[in-house]
Amino acid sequence: MSLLDWAKFYLSKGLSVIPVKHKDKKPLIEWKEYQQRLPTQEELEQWFKTAWTNIAIVCGRVSQNLVVLDFDSQDSLQRFLDGLSDDLANKIKRTWVVRTGKGYHIYLRVKADPVSTSFRNFGLDIQGEGRSVVAPPSTHPSGKLYEFVTNPKERDIVFLEAEEFEEILKLFKRERDDGQKLKAELQKLSPAQKDQIVKLFLPYWDEGRRHYLSLMLAGALFLSLIHI
Repeated sequence: MSLLDWAKFYLSKGLSVIPVKHKDKKPLIEWKEYQQRLPTQEELEQWFKTAWTNIAIVCGRVSQNLVVLDFDSQDSLQRFLDGLSDDLANKIKRTWVVRTGKGYHIYLRVKADPVSTSFRNFGLDIQGEGRSVVAPPSTHPSGKLYEFVTNPKERDIVFLEAEEFEEILKLFKRERDDGQKLKAELQKLSPAQKDQIVKLFLPYWDEGRRHYLSLMLAGALFLSLIHI
């Protein structure tokens, strides 16, 4: 499929799309208007005449309450899935999933306010109202292509109930709060104590175990404070 074909496909799914710079995320047009309305077929044909253009999908209400969970690594995505109830995790696995240059995009529609927010301790941005995401078959600055992990022609973007979306937000907020508590406790340690912790954890601090080691460290610090 050509870039224009993809743009028409996204539009057919009720998604607002805009052209962005090749190997970039910078819009090639003033795009505020397309946060309020869908583009026309004529506009798509004008924007995507050349392959040297990236395509972005506008999130939020204009795209039927689209939010995209933007994970910066496979580790952060797995942490997210592990933290959900089985029913919600299985539901999310049925939606559109895109592999980006270094992480993943999870496409969802929500029966709630499509908020935009960041949880940097989790390696996540929630792209909602007022945001956009670069979509396949665009080219990442690294030269990698944005690619679908799941076939968008064989499944629809999953709709989440307001309560399900709130479960996701609570998970991220809990992780953020735990991270802030851990940071506060670490600040109480002496430089020598911090060096000992680094030497203990560093050999095991890889992508697959960082989250669990952080939880272990937070728990150990909490228990130590109880007995002070």
